[in-house]
Amino acid sequence: MGWNSWNTFYCDINAGLIKETADAMVESGMKEVGYEYICIDDCWMAPERDATGNLQADPETFPNGISAVADYIHERGLKLGIYQSAGTSGERIDGDGLTFVRRSQVQSTSSVETHLDPGGFHLRIL
Repeated sequence: MGWNSWNTFYCDINAGLIKETADAMVESGMKEVGYEYICIDDCWMAPERDATGNLQADPETFPNGISAVADYIHERGLKLGIYQSAGTSGERIDGDGLTFVRRSQVQSTSSVETHLDPGGFHLRIL
C-alpha cells in the first residue's frame, strides 16, 4: 500500500513536498500498518529528455534529482514509486492522446532505473 501524489497534488509537486509526505507517513504510524510506497506520479520530469534520450528530473522542482528523493525515502524505510510515460515524457503523441504507440516506440525503463536504488521501487508506465 502507499500514497500517490496525483490524487491530491496533480502536477503541483516538488522534492520538498515528497519528502514531507514520507515523513508524515512514518510519523503518523502509516508505515507500521503496512503503507510502504511513496509514489511520484506525472510532472516530475523535465520537459525534454537528456542527450541520450533518458527522462530527467525537472531542475526547478527536483533540483537534486530523483535519486536524492529516493535516498530520503529509503532512509525512512519506505520505497519509491514513480510514473513514466511510454516514450513521450508526458507529451501527447498526436494531440488527442489516443494514438496507439507501437512497442518498438516505447523506450525502456532504464531512464528511471538509472536514478533509483534497486532497494525497491514501483514503476508505473502509462
